[in-house]
Amino acid sequence: MALIYKAACQCGFEKDLVNGGGAFDLVGYGYRAYYCSGCGLVNAKLTDKKVLCPKCGSTEFQEYGRPPISLLYASASNSESTWLMRSTRNLCPACEQMTLVFHVPHGFGD
Repeated sequence: MALIYKAACQCGFEKDLVNGGGAFDLVGYGYRAYYCSGCGLVNAKLTDKKVLCPKCGSTEFQEYGRPPISLLYASASNSESTWLMRSTRNLCPACEQMTLVFHVPHGFGD
């Protein structure tokens, strides 16, 4: 199942993103949020190949939910299924501060 999250920052930046996959994804791989230094916040599909930015094709980007672009709760586990919920402060692509927050799912897909 895919969850739709809202990423929002106090600077006014907002973007909806998909986490996971659904029945529409026949390959069985879902989407995750990444920070691309050229494109900002993008959704990229997880595959068994090297992940590329879907906008510019760069490999120079990092997955949200992992340091250094995301700061986690001190008691956070390493469970990938809760990575967005564990990220309290993330790098905002607009203002470049650690003020981006991923809000709880506001939509579901299958």
